[in-house]
Amino acid sequence: MLKLLTFGKRLPTAVYCYALYEELPSKLGIMLEHLRERLSIGEEFNVLKLHSRQMKVSFLDYPDFDKLAHPALKRSIVVDLVTGKCRQIDYSKNANPPILLMGQRFRQHI
Repeated sequence: MLKLLTFGKRLPTAVYCYALYEELPSKLGIMLEHLRERLSIGEEFNVLKLHSRQMKVSFLDYPDFDKLAHPALKRSIVVDLVTGKCRQIDYSKNANPPILLMGQRFRQHI
């Protein structure tokens, strides 16, 4: 299903994209929107990481995505689509949080 994505940043292990559910392939968009609602994941989680080697999706919160060239990750929620288990990580107090590189590519077509 990831091959159907026409936008985002494609890496060997994942595709990162801005969370535009209505622009995702229909089944993927519906599934992710349903998952987001069921787990009460807010709209502040504005970037998706769609893992290509595992059945997982990460909802990523980059508060300054639209303002900074390399925004810092505030929080992430990783959902295992096989087991249904979730892992939440808070980077807000981390002195050196992960940085999003080349964020402008997340909205561009692949």
